[in-house]
Amino acid sequence: MNKIVGLFVLVIIIVGCEPEVTYRYKAKLTKLKVEDIYKADYVKNALFDAEELDIDALKRASKNEFLKGVDDLKNKNNIRGAIIHFKKAILIFPEAKLYYELGNALAKFNGKVSIVEAINAYEVARVLDFQPQGMLDYKLAVLIYRLSKIPGNEYQKFHEAEALHKLKLAILSGYTDSVAIAKDPQLTGIEQLIGYKYVLLSTSSIQHQSEGINNMFTIFKKLFPDQPNGILITPEEVEMKKYNQSISYDFAKFIPEMESSSFGRDVGADFFYVGKLKETTMYTAIVYTSVTFAEEIMQPVFTQLVVYENKSGKILSSKTVACNCSPESIRVAKLYEDKIEVEDMNRIWEKPINTVSFLDNKISEYKLNGSATYMITEGGEIELTQKSSGFSDSLLMANN
Repeated sequence: MNKIVGLFVLVIIIVGCEPEVTYRYKAKLTKLKVEDIYKADYVKNALFDAEELDIDALKRASKNEFLKGVDDLKNKNNIRGAIIHFKKAILIFPEAKLYYELGNALAKFNGKVSIVEAINAYEVARVLDFQPQGMLDYKLAVLIYRLSKIPGNEYQKFHEAEALHKLKLAILSGYTDSVAIAKDPQLTGIEQLIGYKYVLLSTSSIQHQSEGINNMFTIFKKLFPDQPNGILITPEEVEMKKYNQSISYDFAKFIPEMESSSFGRDVGADFFYVGKLKETTMYTAIVYTSVTFAEEIMQPVFTQLVVYENKSGKILSSKTVACNCSPESIRVAKLYEDKIEVEDMNRIWEKPINTVSFLDNKISEYKLNGSATYMITEGGEIELTQKSSGFSDSLLMANN
C-alpha cells in the first residue's frame, strides 16, 4: 500500500535571465476507512501521517466523539451508541485508548461476531502500545475463552490453548491477581484445562497477590513514571500537552473526577498520566492531569497531586497543583517529593481576548498574584505550610 501519495509541483522563479527550478512536495494525508479500522498497518499509517501534520483540530474532534461514546456507555447504558461514537473517533484520529474502549463496549455482547470484533479491537490497541499490557492480555484471554465456549466451534481446542497463552502473558505483564482470576465468572471451567496448572506454575515466581492488596491499584500506580528530579510545570507548560498517555476508564475508582464526570453535548474530560512523585511503605503520591474538551482552542486543564494509601488505593489527600484555569488565570508548580510550591498567575495578553482569536494574539507577560507551599506529611496529608496574601483557591474549578 502506498502510505503517502505525493504531487510534485514545478515552481519557476525568474532571477535575471536564468530560471531557477524548485520542486515542492505536497503530502496527502492517509485517511482511515471503515473497512480498514482493524488493519494494523493501515491504522499506523493514518496515525503517523496525522501526527506528522499535527492536526490539532482532528484530535479535538476525535476526542469529542470519544467522550460522547463514554457518556453513552457510562451514563446512558447505550452500548450500541457508544460503539458508533468510538468508531467515529477512530476514523478521525486513531489511538490505542479508543480501540481499547471500543473493545470494552463490544465485549458486552455475547454473539460470536461481537466477540471476534472486540478481539480485533484489542489487538489493534496492542499494536498501538496500549498500557497496561497485562490488563489488555487478560481481557483477550477472557474473550478468546468465551469464544471457545460458543456451541459448534470447530476451533475450540485452539481457542482454549490461545486463551491460556494470553492468560500467561497477562500474568507475566503484571495482572497477578490469582484470586480475581479464579473468581471471574467468564473464566468458569478454565481451571479444568490441561494447561491451566502449567500457566500458574510457570508464573508463580512473580505472583504477589495476598489478602488486603488491591491489585488494580498496584497496576494503576505502576503506570506513572518515576520522577526522581521532581515535576516542574512552568507558565508555558500548564496545558500539559507533552503528557499524552491516556488513563483508561478501568481505573475510574481511583480518580473521583473521572467517576463523577458529567458530559454535555460537546464537553467532557479526559485524563493523562504525569508521574509518581513519591512512594513510601504507607502511601504513594502521584500526579495526573485532566483536559476538558470543548469546541474552543484553549482547553481548561487541571493537574492533580493525589496521595493514596498503598494497601487499599484509598485517597488520603489531593490538591490541584497546576491549571490552565482560564485564558487569563493559571497556576504553576514545582513538586519535589514531599514539598510542593505553587504560584497563581495572570496571563496578560497583547490584545483583549474578546476581540481576536488566540491564534492571532500573544502573551506579553505573566503577573504573579500569590503563592503557597505545601508538604506531604508522614500520614499522607497535603498540609499548607506557607501562603502569601494574594493566594486563593477560589479561581479553581476543580475540587480540592
